[in-house]
Amino acid sequence: MPTYLFAYDWRYSNVLNARRLVRFVQRLRRKPMDSIHGWDGTFDFAVHSMGGLILRAFFDEWQKANAGPLPVGQVVFIATPHLGSLDAVEALISGEAVLLGGRKELRKLLRTFPSAYELLPRFPNAVVAGGGALDIFNENNWQGNVMQAVQGPDDYGVIQNHLTNAEAVLNALPQPPAVISAANLLVIYGANPNSTKVSVSVDPAHGNWYDFDNAQKGDGDDVVPVVSALLNGVAAVEIRTDDVSYFHPIERGLASLDLHAFLPALDEVATVVSRFMSATRGPGLLPKGIPGSRFHP
Repeated sequence: MPTYLFAYDWRYSNVLNARRLVRFVQRLRRKPMDSIHGWDGTFDFAVHSMGGLILRAFFDEWQKANAGPLPVGQVVFIATPHLGSLDAVEALISGEAVLLGGRKELRKLLRTFPSAYELLPRFPNAVVAGGGALDIFNENNWQGNVMQAVQGPDDYGVIQNHLTNAEAVLNALPQPPAVISAANLLVIYGANPNSTKVSVSVDPAHGNWYDFDNAQKGDGDDVVPVVSALLNGVAAVEIRTDDVSYFHPIERGLASLDLHAFLPALDEVATVVSRFMSATRGPGLLPKGIPGSRFHP
């Protein structure tokens, strides 16, 4: 079966990359595909991280392009932040988060990337002050030292224009089970215990200071918490670093270093994806050595 890689520029909005994916798929559909007897013009997708958001935007952009029925068969979402990540907030404020490069000197540059805003968290109590949740898409709730004193609609500080645009993009993303049968969807997510930021406190008395040093942590893949990776009504496979075979010490070491980044490169994940694309469903997706409790129907 032929396999194609869609490489995208992660700095741009998911909508722009989705439009490019539309053109990419249209070109592929013009290929003869002689090696696939009886091909019906659909593609299976395995998408990682932001790639999952691009695919969701693709569902909508394909219809807008009046390109006919959606050419999608089966989809595996791997570590996709459907509800965002607190690492995106930390990256925009300090530049030190793993997500988007993790380099302090890049924090101002990141504020020019629409993609960074489209990764902001939308799960409950991601950002709190005084015990109450704050709206991260409201500029008044951001740390004071990242705001621009003089603002224009095209400026790229953390200002309302860019937050509003990102929120509109995220709210417009189609829910996969509403577009594709849940039987043809699968989520693979990382779930190392207490590895991933799930809530950060803000101190209004000190310029809305975000206390990332004492952020609350929960289960996830170091970047995307479990609550953000799951999709309602869609079966899921949970992967932990301990699930990686001891016979693959390099892979186990990479998973320990950054499970989010290396999740799609693990043999265990490749096995799950391969079996799902071959029409296997249920606990039979799991490789030998991974307990049945890792499958969630």
